[in-house]
Amino acid sequence: MIKKNKNNKGLTLIEILISIIITSVMVAAMYTSYNVVSGAYKQVSDKAKISGSSRDLVTMIMRDIRMAGFRYYAGEHAAQEFLNDPLNATCVADGLRLTERNYISFNTGFDGDEVNSHAPLVIRKNVAKDAPSLHKPFDTCCDSIEIIYEDFSLLTEQDQFQPYKIFKISYYADQIDKDGDKRYGVIKKVQSWVQPREAAYELGICKWPGREEDLVMGFWDDDCPECYEALVRDHVVDMEFIPFDENGRIITDPAKNFPAPENLNLRDRLFDIRTVDMRLTFRSKNEFYKDDKQIDPSNPSNRIARKIYGLQRNFTPTDDKLDKYLRDSVIVTVNTRNIGQAFQ
Repeated sequence: MIKKNKNNKGLTLIEILISIIITSVMVAAMYTSYNVVSGAYKQVSDKAKISGSSRDLVTMIMRDIRMAGFRYYAGEHAAQEFLNDPLNATCVADGLRLTERNYISFNTGFDGDEVNSHAPLVIRKNVAKDAPSLHKPFDTCCDSIEIIYEDFSLLTEQDQFQPYKIFKISYYADQIDKDGDKRYGVIKKVQSWVQPREAAYELGICKWPGREEDLVMGFWDDDCPECYEALVRDHVVDMEFIPFDENGRIITDPAKNFPAPENLNLRDRLFDIRTVDMRLTFRSKNEFYKDDKQIDPSNPSNRIARKIYGLQRNFTPTDDKLDKYLRDSVIVTVNTRNIGQAFQ
């Protein structure tokens, strides 16, 4: 007779099913928790990326604004190097010396030649008029800024003909339509003023250009070794620049324009700019919010379109163009330490 093993243990079908159900619930809970944590991390990461890259660009513009109006003065070392250079040997005997201060004439642009102006800092409002459809009809993007300063170099043969340099740095917004996403990007453009003394050599004159007709024969060059024009930041929503005088007052006319060579009402105040308030607003590359509206602070049961408040203006998308992007603004005040009596 075969004896039954009473110690044989196992699981019934019901117990197995219950185990499967419990395991499934635990896995689902873990997956849900992972998705929540992963989503939160992605949002924090996206926000950090927007904030970090925005501040990198702001730092770049701040550095350039602080250079606005800088004038270079050659010291004894630079003058001696110029004297000793073989390229200048034919003129040294006639008394050619490197001038202490830039010999290039200052072009005010007040005679209608504002394109070639050497004004140290010019802000023009709402330059990008043709707006991507996302912003219409509320689009006011974006202000542009031009920054001009002097420099000096004797590193190349070309430098011998124009050792003094004048650079113009421009920041402006340009439209981008890529992958079905219409937006703006920040463009940085660097140009150099060309006014060499080659004309004097051709005429057999061993001296710096001294006649008025020689001094005005310059132009802004886009092809210098230091020159370029490139996209430095994508997904910009707005750029605002506001100039202030030494008393902390905004320099503007009744039409809300800022000093510029072509602005007859304010061009004489181009040298009164002492600080610039700057606000740059960017958005995330991908959609950030689940909902395309935000809770109304005055009525939590109501939902309203998101607004962006700036220094001069606010922006609200139209009802049919709401979006879910994250916005981040950086606001700073920059001192224009080189603009002043040196230009007058």
